[in-house]
Amino acid sequence: MRKNNQSIGSNAVLALLVAVAALGCAGQQQRGVATDAPSTTERNKGVVREFYRVFSTGNVADILALMRDDATYWVSGSVQGFSGTKTKAQLAEVLAGVGKLYVGGSLRLAPTTLIAEGEWVFAEASGRA
Repeated sequence: MRKNNQSIGSNAVLALLVAVAALGCAGQQQRGVATDAPSTTERNKGVVREFYRVFSTGNVADILALMRDDATYWVSGSVQGFSGTKTKAQLAEVLAGVGKLYVGGSLRLAPTTLIAEGEWVFAEASGRA
């Protein structure tokens, strides 16, 4: 399969691995408790959906408020300065600089696939700038 080397500014599909615990989610507090509430897996997917919703606004302060201080953010690919693993502080620097590159000031991301296992959620997202 040949990869399409599109820039981050074009329509692209991004694969992201999000440690839900790093976003401050549910994980362990409800284990073994039978309730009518959504499962931990569904709650964790909801946290990731909310993260993408906020991320798509371009509001750096709101994005960072959803992340714990020890959170990391990973983007696949080889887009200079954007791909790879970023700490919360590094992500803040990246986001502060890239907003002006996008129409409307943000990269709009929408999850297309969410797969959850325990406190981890794999998200494939479609991005539009």
